[in-house]
Amino acid sequence: MPAEKIKYSDNLKQGTDKLNSAIEAANTAETLSTNADTKATQALSNSVNTQEQLDTIVIEGDSSVEAAQARVPVEGTAYPTLKARLDAENQNLTAQLDDKLDKDTTNLSLNNFNETDRSVIQGLAPGQINAVLGYKNVKPENASFFKTGKNLFDKSKAVIDKFVNSVTGALDTSTSYYASDFMPVESGAEYVQKYSYHLAYYDVNKNYVSGMEASATPESPRVITIPANVRYTRMTVLKAHINIFQFEKGNVSSDFEAFYEVIPKEVTEKHPFTSTDIPNGSLKANQTEYLQLGKNLFDKSVATSGYYVNQADGTLAASALHTVSDFISVFPDSQYRFDNDANSRIAFYNENQVFISGILNPTMPITTPSNTVFIRFSFTTSPETQQFEAGSIKTSYESFGIKFPKLITSDIGEDVVLNLPSKLYGLVGKEVNIYFDNIISGKDTDYDFEVVSSKGMQLGHVWRFVPDVAESRPVTINVYKNGKLVASADTTVIVSATSVGSGITKRMLTIGDSTVNSQGLNESGVSVNNLVSRKLLENFSSDVMGVESLGTLGASPNNHEGRSGWTAKNYLENASIGATVNAFLNPATSTFDFSYYMSNSSIAVPDYVVINLGINDVFSLTTDEAVNAEIELIKSRYDTMIASIKAYSSTIKIGIAVTIPPNYSQDAFGKAYNSGQTRTRYKRNNMLWVRKLIASFKGREAELIYLIPLNVNIDTRYNYGIEQTAVNARNSETYASPVANGGVHPVLSGYWQVADTYWYWLKSFEL
Repeated sequence: MPAEKIKYSDNLKQGTDKLNSAIEAANTAETLSTNADTKATQALSNSVNTQEQLDTIVIEGDSSVEAAQARVPVEGTAYPTLKARLDAENQNLTAQLDDKLDKDTTNLSLNNFNETDRSVIQGLAPGQINAVLGYKNVKPENASFFKTGKNLFDKSKAVIDKFVNSVTGALDTSTSYYASDFMPVESGAEYVQKYSYHLAYYDVNKNYVSGMEASATPESPRVITIPANVRYTRMTVLKAHINIFQFEKGNVSSDFEAFYEVIPKEVTEKHPFTSTDIPNGSLKANQTEYLQLGKNLFDKSVATSGYYVNQADGTLAASALHTVSDFISVFPDSQYRFDNDANSRIAFYNENQVFISGILNPTMPITTPSNTVFIRFSFTTSPETQQFEAGSIKTSYESFGIKFPKLITSDIGEDVVLNLPSKLYGLVGKEVNIYFDNIISGKDTDYDFEVVSSKGMQLGHVWRFVPDVAESRPVTINVYKNGKLVASADTTVIVSATSVGSGITKRMLTIGDSTVNSQGLNESGVSVNNLVSRKLLENFSSDVMGVESLGTLGASPNNHEGRSGWTAKNYLENASIGATVNAFLNPATSTFDFSYYMSNSSIAVPDYVVINLGINDVFSLTTDEAVNAEIELIKSRYDTMIASIKAYSSTIKIGIAVTIPPNYSQDAFGKAYNSGQTRTRYKRNNMLWVRKLIASFKGREAELIYLIPLNVNIDTRYNYGIEQTAVNARNSETYASPVANGGVHPVLSGYWQVADTYWYWLKSFEL
């Protein structure tokens, strides 16, 4: 039997013996009330475990009345005798202890504090839990309420000039690398290294299990499957990659995200812990790595007046003038100080709170012995101004306090997402833009942006690039908040020469919503439809290459398949909405059928089919839960449409248009929707959807599926329309504000930018 089981077995036997003695004493108390005081005192001395019950048996006065009262639990029906109640509670206690013995308590350690173990410790007394958890044992990786971002690599804990030996698991020296800290993983799960250098696997106790050498192409991602009985991994990181290395769960390497840990708001604000989660007093701040104390480590609320700590043995002794602290966690071989006097004392203890040594009237600062984990100190000065602090210099008084670090409770880690497609497109001599607010989940003005590129111009809200040569231009966007890197993403601008595609005409069919069936005033102020296809055809009219716009809607040559207000679900389920007919729904099967569409539309076979939806699909949703549920359905609908197109022709190239973001201003939403939807909520919906789009369809060029980055190159500040608006009814002054229909719809200049992106994308295939 393991040592801890033996320990608990001994305790159980002792507790049972003492409880039996208590029962006997209590029985006697009921029948012999004149001797109850003596018997109860004997019972109390024999059983610590039943102290609370026995305290209520005999107080002062008529002990038979007290014994009768003791037969009634706090809640429930009275037992016929006190012995019957204690027998029942003894049986229940024995069953509880047996249950806890059946669980291997040796697993309740730093490396295995999981849900099973959590259920074991519930109900244990605070002292027992403290002994099980030990010092600094509850880490974020062991706490279910802690969340980590997708990137499991914490560069702040990486070890410089070391690499992970995949054969031994040890750290060897090399000036070219960093070695990661231990990163928790799940056996059998898939993970991705962004750069595939050597790694090692470790068990729950961080003992080496096995390893992997660097791959043949270490600059490329590698998918790994965690072996059985592995709980941790460590990896080698090239120094050049320290700021961009990512280790994540899954089998697809996604855009970089900085490491973070966060306690979600629903935990810290809405769902406080209760005694059923962790019993009162069982979890101390010094047992966590995610709580921080202020500089004053002395908590006067748990100090004890009328006692001092004996420096000779660490016990407490009575003295009316003294105050003694509770156990305070400290570091070994470290300096501390407090307000002392000639009667001050301090005692040092190890991690099990076993006395090590002590000092009478210590000289400040004190230095803790090498194996110290706790101290207690006593003094005769006022506890109201007492301060126990690290260091050798006395500082101004600060009251005791525990806090979460700002990084943990902030929303940075959870919310900062860069929706930057990995490929953008450009044309020599034409403007390419990356508008920062379009790609970030928050407001661009809340962050600082850094564009890493040897070309282009970084302005306050945009990176602007007018290419002078055909090339593939790498660009990195770094995002900072309060000087800390919180997100980063890489992309490549693929620039085409104006001469490519000479003499070629390509046919494109676009399925979408009102941004495809785009309406507005043209450059002459005349209201027209199909602004995108009009501008796209105009772009190609002066190009060496040609394009033909296909569809059953619109007027030639501006044909399309854009239906205002439609969603992906409408295209899969509705034969018509009002007077608008769904040309893709086969009436015989009531399904989206591209072959049926082609056979009944009398159009030429397209080279490209573009799907451009999403706005209406997610616009009205009001919670992340609803959006996340819906975007899974939208993605499956896209898959159905793609499969139908591919069933008709496997050579058609399919473009997935990345849905454009909303107007930069809330005023546009107020004018367009009153109080029906806010810009903040819809932008959140849009960002979640776009993130899903990018993650689902990037890197699928081999399947002839491509992302079209419409979300990047559109100016949401100025190209959604500006008009002069009266400041209020009593003031004739006006100000520039968004147009009334500009919540999600651009004006002519915005649609032209959409057409430009299509133009650059179509030209890229002719390199």
